[in-house]
Amino acid sequence: MLFSQDALPLNNALIETLVRNFADQKVAGAFARHVGRPEHGPAICHAVQQWSGSLQRHEAALAHPDQLSELSPLQRAAFCRFDNVCSAIRRTVWQQHPFAPRPFAEDLDWSRRVLLSGWKIVYEPTAAVEHSHTMGIWESYRRCFQTHQALTDLFDLRLISHRRELLPAFLKEVRERRQLARSTPRPVSQKFRETWEIPLFSAATVLGTYNGSRTPNRAKPL
Repeated sequence: MLFSQDALPLNNALIETLVRNFADQKVAGAFARHVGRPEHGPAICHAVQQWSGSLQRHEAALAHPDQLSELSPLQRAAFCRFDNVCSAIRRTVWQQHPFAPRPFAEDLDWSRRVLLSGWKIVYEPTAAVEHSHTMGIWESYRRCFQTHQALTDLFDLRLISHRRELLPAFLKEVRERRQLARSTPRPVSQKFRETWEIPLFSAATVLGTYNGSRTPNRAKPL
């Protein structure tokens, strides 16, 4: 079992629910659903929901090794999704395929390697944890930088490829964050603070995404 110390189990049978997936002898690992902490705000909760908040169980397995390269970069990243905030890994697979020494996204790298080796990955939404983090503007930039640096390295995924895409991406991010903010009841003081926070966090997200995808994985964030 891999479990982050700040992840809060949302049911008493979490470990049992994950481990029962190993009845299928082809399953290398299973990971849990995440729920963002409400006090961390609508944007963070939405991001958690998008990454690992689906209520639909999913099994990933390749029919043949070339299948992964036949997918688009975005499809490859989604197919290899795995998160070690709360997960279970078969011991024999762990011994054969330990996590590689990577600065970030070692769980995605591991999932990609075991899938290419013929194993299966399970997303188990009935096992759930509450887990999210608040971040400042600089922390948001670094997180996006590291995430998209890894996604480019592993899957050749570049969500923002050219400078001309920066402004449309920024405006889209601002619009989506404002829509999320309007849909969530909050104190007036928080609404006022968001009038200047949303553009700054949106800029950090977009610039981190762009710069991360253009920087080799061995490099550090700016």
